[in-house]
Order: sequence, then structure tokens, then C-alpha cells
Amino acid sequence: MHGKVTEKIDVYAFCVVLLELLTGRKPISNGHPKGEESLVMWAKPVLNSGKFSRLLDPILGVDYDVYQMECMALAAMLCIRSVSVTGLMFLTRINM
Repeated sequence: MHGKVTEKIDVYAFCVVLLELLTGRKPISNGHPKGEESLVMWAKPVLNSGKFSRLLDPILGVDYDVYQMECMALAAMLCIRSVSVTGLMFLTRINM
């Protein structure tokens, strides 16, 4: 990254924060099986499958707002796909 800040880096960082909030996991963890150490790499196929509840921190149980969780997961999925700033502006317009 060479100390440069770009929109793509900001979008990716936002994705990581959303995933941390949803999962309760750290961005990198050696305590998970091989291939699942990276939060983003682990979450990507789950997000793409649309089965967002599989991401959730088990501590939540059923005590969460499904709509809000789905909005956060959708935002994370779009960030992973490296949406443009225009795409992010669209997200804010749909009243997340």
C-alpha cells in the first residue's frame, strides 16, 4: 500500500469494519482453519451465497434486526466487489 490512501482502500476498510461488527471476528486470526484466517476471504463466499445469517456472531443468538443485518451484509458484499464511490452514494440513498 506504500502509505497511500485511496478510495478503494477506504471502501475495503469499511467492508472489514462491517464484517467485524457482523461476525465478532478479527480481520486476521490464526485461530481459524486454514483458508479461513482472513475475515474477508472467509466471508466472501458466504456473502455471495446470500446466506447472511451464517456470518453472524453466535453470541447474538436471535437478538438482532434481520433487515439491519441484511443491509450491513449487502453493504459489505458491495464493498468487497470494489464498488465505485457512486455505488456507495447509492447505498446511502436507500436509507440504510
